[in-house]
Amino acid sequence: MIVTDTVNEQMYELIRNMILERKLKPGERVNPKELAASNNVSLMPVRNALQQLTYQGLLETRQRVGVFVKQYTDTELRQIGEVRKLYELYCLGEFGDQIDKNKILELYRQIEKTDADSRAMLLLDEQLHKMIVEASENPFLIQQYDSMQNLIRIHMYSENDRASESQKAHLELLAALYQGNYTSAYAVLEQHLNTVTGIYKEYAT
Repeated sequence: MIVTDTVNEQMYELIRNMILERKLKPGERVNPKELAASNNVSLMPVRNALQQLTYQGLLETRQRVGVFVKQYTDTELRQIGEVRKLYELYCLGEFGDQIDKNKILELYRQIEKTDADSRAMLLLDEQLHKMIVEASENPFLIQQYDSMQNLIRIHMYSENDRASESQKAHLELLAALYQGNYTSAYAVLEQHLNTVTGIYKEYAT
C-alpha cells in the first residue's frame, strides 16, 4: 500500500522498479486503473508517474490505444551499452585510484554474501557502477550519467540473465581496485561491459 504523503514519489518508484525488474515486460500494456486500485490510490498519482516515466524513456504512449512499456531493439540496447562504457571506462581509467578503499572492501563483502540473482544484488550492481563514475568528482559528468540512469538500468538489469557471471566479474573488479591494480580492474570492467552489451549483438533491421 502506498503512503499518502509521498504518494507521487512512491508510485513513480514502484512502477519504475516493476519495469526494470521485468514485472512489467517490454511491450506490455500498463493499466492505470489496476495500478491505482491495487495500491489504494487515486488515478492522478499513477498518471503523473506514467507521464514522468514516458518522458524518461521507459514507457511510450500509443494514441487511442494506451501506455506501454517501451520495447528497445537489440540495436538500441547495444547503443545504450556503448554509452555506458564511455562513461564508466573513462572514469575508471582516470579516477580509479581515487575510490575509497574502505568503500571497495565493504562493497566486496556485501556482493560476496548476496545471492547472485536477487534484487539486492541488482542494487549493489548499481552502487558499484555509480561509485566508479562518482570517483571523477566532476558534477557535469555525474549529472549527465545520472540523467540517463533509467536507460543504463535497463541495460544493467539485463545482466541478471547472467547473474553468477556478473557477480564474479564484480568481485574480480573490486579485488583489483582494492589491490591498486588499476590496469587489471580496467580490463575486467571492459570485458564485463562487453559481455553484457554482447547480449544484444544481433542488430535489428
